[in-house]
Amino acid sequence: MRPRPKPARFQSLGVALVVGWVCASLVRAEERQEIPPSFWDSVFWTYTAGFDFSRGDYGLARNSTLFYMPLGVIADYDRFRVQAVVPFIVSDGPTSVLLDMAPMPLESETNSGVGEMLVSASYVLDPFASGLPLVELGVQLTVPTRSKNELGTGGWGFATRIDCFREWGPVTPFTSFGRKFYTSDSLDDRFFASVGASVELTDLVAAGVSYDWLEETSGATPDAHEIVPFLVLAGSKRWSFGPYGVIGLSDASPDYGVGLSVSFAP
Repeated sequence: MRPRPKPARFQSLGVALVVGWVCASLVRAEERQEIPPSFWDSVFWTYTAGFDFSRGDYGLARNSTLFYMPLGVIADYDRFRVQAVVPFIVSDGPTSVLLDMAPMPLESETNSGVGEMLVSASYVLDPFASGLPLVELGVQLTVPTRSKNELGTGGWGFATRIDCFREWGPVTPFTSFGRKFYTSDSLDDRFFASVGASVELTDLVAAGVSYDWLEETSGATPDAHEIVPFLVLAGSKRWSFGPYGVIGLSDASPDYGVGLSVSFAP
C-alpha cells in the first residue's frame, strides 16, 4: 500500500485545505509468471464521491449555506498519482461560491450547478535521509467549468504544493504548504498551509485532526483558519469512508461544517 497524506477534504466555500491521511487500500495486480504486466495492468484506479455541508455568515449580515457534492477518479502508477474532480454545488446566501478560497459578497441568493473541475498530479519522493519524512510534490489545475458565474472564479487557476508525512508506529504526522495562482485580475495569488496528525486505532479505523490556513485573496476578506477533525473507516480492501467536521476560526471560514468522502478501488 502506498502511504499518502490524502485524499484531502473536498474544497468548498470559504473552507481551508485539509490534508487528512487516509489508509486507503489499493487492489494489487495479479502476478503473471509468463507474460509481464502491461502499463495499464500496473495502473490502479480509485473512484471517489462525497458530500459536504457548511454554514456561516463570513462576516456578513446573513448566513450562507453550501452543499458541495464532488465526483472524482484517481489513477496511481508506481509513485505517480493523477486525479480529476468535478463538483455539483448548491448555495444559498449573499455570497458567491469561489472554490478553494474565501467567499465574496454577492447580491444573488440561491445558485446551483456544476462547479469548477480540479485536475491534479503528484509524485512521491523517498526520504532524503534516514529518519526524515516522505515528500510528495504536486500541481493542480483549476478548469473554469462552472455553469454559473457565482459557482467559481471564472478563470483558470494553478497551484503548486509540497506534502511531508511519515509513519511512526500508529501515528502519522503530516504537513502541507503551497501557493495558488489566479488568472483573474480581481484575485491575488495566495499561500496555504496545513499541519496535523492521524492515529491508527485499529486495522480498519484511524482518527486525526488538522489545522488549516489560507491567505486572503483580496482586501475584502481576512485569512481563513480552521480545525478539521476526521475519521477513516476502511470497510474492505475496496471501500473506504472518511467522515469529518469543520470548525471555523475566522470570518473567511464557515462557522461549522460536516462531510463524508467515499472511495472505491475496483
